[in-house]
Amino acid sequence: MRNYHKDIGCPRLALKVDLIKALDMVDGGFLLETLAVFHFPPKSITWIKACLTTPKFSISINGELAGFFFKKKGIRQGDPMSPYLFVIAMEVLSKILTKRIADSPSFKYHWKCDKIKLSHICFADNLIMLCHGSLSSALVFKASF
Repeated sequence: MRNYHKDIGCPRLALKVDLIKALDMVDGGFLLETLAVFHFPPKSITWIKACLTTPKFSISINGELAGFFFKKKGIRQGDPMSPYLFVIAMEVLSKILTKRIADSPSFKYHWKCDKIKLSHICFADNLIMLCHGSLSSALVFKASF
């Protein structure tokens, strides 16, 4: 964000959160519950559950397989379904942020975002949060995590 540091306009705050490792931390149980809350068909949830809970991995040492282990947590990177499941997890975070902001009278929007009530933007593996440069507004974001 070019020239964001310059003293122009009202105080402002922009936070960029890198979510690249967050994919590994998303809990499968949380995702399955979220799918049910979002009214996904039960059959689809069963299929997704099978994909999340049954993957086995092995280690090859000097060309020979040295046994299998199961993935314990997170969404597998490289899985074609991973981006879609991550978007669902980000939708939950977005709803949490939106609710916290709505419930907080001390939150003030970024001066350029006030008209459209924009507080955050999610990209592939980034989250940008924007607000007025006050401690009370920043604490609303902090409370969401």
